[in-house]
Amino acid sequence: MKQHRRRDSQGGFTLVEVLASMMLIAIALVPVVKALANAQVTGTRSQRATQALFYAERMMEDVRAELLETFNTDVTTLSGALPDNFVCVVSGTNDGALLKLVRVQVGYDEDRDGGLDAGEITVTLDTKVARKL
Repeated sequence: MKQHRRRDSQGGFTLVEVLASMMLIAIALVPVVKALANAQVTGTRSQRATQALFYAERMMEDVRAELLETFNTDVTTLSGALPDNFVCVVSGTNDGALLKLVRVQVGYDEDRDGGLDAGEITVTLDTKVARKL
């Protein structure tokens, strides 16, 4: 006569199976979490660069308007802090009596030291402004 092995009526997983599956899930999630963190950093940097460009364009328009009103204005006085930890540096040099070269740099001041350092997000715009005759 054959002996039938009686199977336990409570089905389920053993502790070893559960631990092994948890380890596999944890190993699979590490690259996903790293990718999400990198995406967050990239998104933040992109957002700050876009905001810096917006501030730089706005500042360049202010500088042009000021120079069209008074050509001999010292444009460096327009440099300074902007909202949200952004900093603006404006420089201008005369290129003859009728032309001024203007540079506007705007960046996100990550270390909050009031200046733009290497490695910080920076946007630079250059233009020439002619004196009205």
